[in-house]
Amino acid sequence: MQLKIPVMIFIFMFLSSAVLADRYENSTLAVSVNVVEPFSKIEISPAQIDLGSVTKGYATDAVKINVTNTGTLDLKIQPVLADDANDIFQNLVFSSSATCASPTTCIKIGNYSFDLDRPSTIGDSTMKSFYLKLDLRDYGKPIPLDQSGELNTNVIFWVMPQ
Repeated sequence: MQLKIPVMIFIFMFLSSAVLADRYENSTLAVSVNVVEPFSKIEISPAQIDLGSVTKGYATDAVKINVTNTGTLDLKIQPVLADDANDIFQNLVFSSSATCASPTTCIKIGNYSFDLDRPSTIGDSTMKSFYLKLDLRDYGKPIPLDQSGELNTNVIFWVMPQ
């Protein structure tokens, strides 16, 4: 008889647990996601700059430019001149600081490029800043009279995935 009491207590406890387990209900979680194709998108600010006045033997003041990556790809960006650019604009130089004293820190347009990482979260952005100026200190050509006055061009920022 002594063996029957503990076995009966065990059976009673097991059956009580089994009865309690029937009271639980499973729940579900609905999951949705908006999957987008990877894309590149940058913003340039300011959208327009005026470098002021300059002549042969001088350079303009540097202007800070911000490039913001709002896409979903890591990018390599290269600024290039529009096809109709005046020859003087071949002397646009880029640098990481407002002052650049050597060709290694002042890089001419066409030779300058930079990487810009994607944002860590879709909808966020990453930004890189650099400086742009027109440097005619070593300009070896005469400036014709028909090229004096206000000159304009466009800089195109080629975007390539890394």
